[in-house]
Amino acid sequence: MEELRHRWFTLSIEGWHDVIVGLLRDKQIESAIAMLQSAQQVEIRIAPWLYDMLVYNLCGVGELDEVLSILRFRVDNGEQRISGTVWCYFLDAASSALHHAATLYAWRKRVETGYLNPSSGICLNVLNTAARHGDFFLATDVIRLLGKRNQALQLYHYEALVESYLPSDLRTALLLLTLMTSTGMPPTDSSTRAIILNLRQFPHFPRMALSILRGLYEQGRPIPVEAFNVVIESYIDHGKSDMALEAYKTLRTLCASGPSTSTFNRLFRGCRGRKDVAMFLVSEMVALKVSPDALTYDSLILVCMSSSQGDPTEDAWRYFEEMRAAGWWPRRETAMAMARRCCHIGDERIWRLQGDGIGDDGIQRSVLQKLVDEKWMRGKEGMRNSSLLDLMDAEDPWT
Repeated sequence: MEELRHRWFTLSIEGWHDVIVGLLRDKQIESAIAMLQSAQQVEIRIAPWLYDMLVYNLCGVGELDEVLSILRFRVDNGEQRISGTVWCYFLDAASSALHHAATLYAWRKRVETGYLNPSSGICLNVLNTAARHGDFFLATDVIRLLGKRNQALQLYHYEALVESYLPSDLRTALLLLTLMTSTGMPPTDSSTRAIILNLRQFPHFPRMALSILRGLYEQGRPIPVEAFNVVIESYIDHGKSDMALEAYKTLRTLCASGPSTSTFNRLFRGCRGRKDVAMFLVSEMVALKVSPDALTYDSLILVCMSSSQGDPTEDAWRYFEEMRAAGWWPRRETAMAMARRCCHIGDERIWRLQGDGIGDDGIQRSVLQKLVDEKWMRGKEGMRNSSLLDLMDAEDPWT
C-alpha cells in the first residue's frame, strides 16, 4: 500500500476487495476494519460477499459492535438481499455473547418480520440476553414465539423471564412465580435468586414484596413457599429478624404448602444470639413435621455457640451428634469455630471433629493438632469473653 501511494497509483475496486480479504486471511482484523472504513469514505461499492465474509470473521473473534455497524450500514443503504444464513449466524453469535444491542437489532429486523425462524437453542440464548439486560419486551417476544410452536416451557424459560422483569417490575416477577406453580412447575430456590438480589437493594423492598404477595393471594393465585422465602431472606439480609418472623407468620396463612426446610434455614440465620427464637422455630419444625437438613443442624450449632443462655457448648455438641448420626458434617467454618471453642475451654471432644478434611467432611488431624498446640487452654476460666466472634477466623460461618 505504501509503494502504491509513493507511485501515485490508486487501487481499483477489485484491489480494495483483495486487500481486505488478504488482511482477513492474515487475521489482521483491525486493519481489515480500517481498510473497510476507508473504502466506504471514498464511496467504493463493497460487494455483498465481502460484507458477508467480514460478518463471519468478526463474529468469530467477538467483534460484535463492528458487525452490528456493518449490518446497519448495509440496511440503511438499501441492501435488501442480505443472506438469511448471515442473519442467523449473527443472531446466534450475538445472543451467545449476551450482546443486547446486536441481539435486539437482529431480532427486530428478521425474526419479528417473519423472515427468520431461529432454533430453540438460539431462542434460549436470546431469552438469556433479555434476562441479563432486563428487557422484558424481548423476553416476552421469545416466549410468544416458543408458544406458537407449541413448545412446552421449562423451568429455565420461566427463570429467565422472571429475571427480565427485574428491577423494573417486581410485581410481574412475583406473579410469574405463582404462574409457575399453577402450571405444575413450582419455582426452586435457584429460581428466585434474581428477586433476592433485587430486594437487597433497599430496606423497604421486602415490605413491598410482601404487600404484592398479599394482593396476589387475594386474587386467588397460589403463593409458592419460595416466594415467601425470598421475603424472609431479604429481611434477614437487611438485619430485620423480627420482620422476617412476622413474614413467617403470614406465610402460614397465605401459603397452602406451608413452610419448607429452606424457610427455617433462612430464619435460623437471623437467630444469632437469640436462642429462644431458634428453639421456637425448632418446635415449629417438629409440629409441622418439616425435616431438617445438614444446613439446619449447622445453623443450630452456630445459634447455640452464639448464645449466652444455658451451656452453649453442650447444646452445640448435642446438635453435632444428631447431625453426625444422620451422616452429615458441619461446614468447615462451623467446625473450626467449634474447634476453637474446645481449645478455649480445654474440651477433649475436639477430636470428634476430625475427618478427612475434604470439602466439609471434618477437619484434618494435622489442622486440629496445630490448633491444640497453639491455643489449648485448661478449665472453664477460658470461657470468659469467649463469644463466637472472638473464636472465629476471618471467615464468618454465618455467611
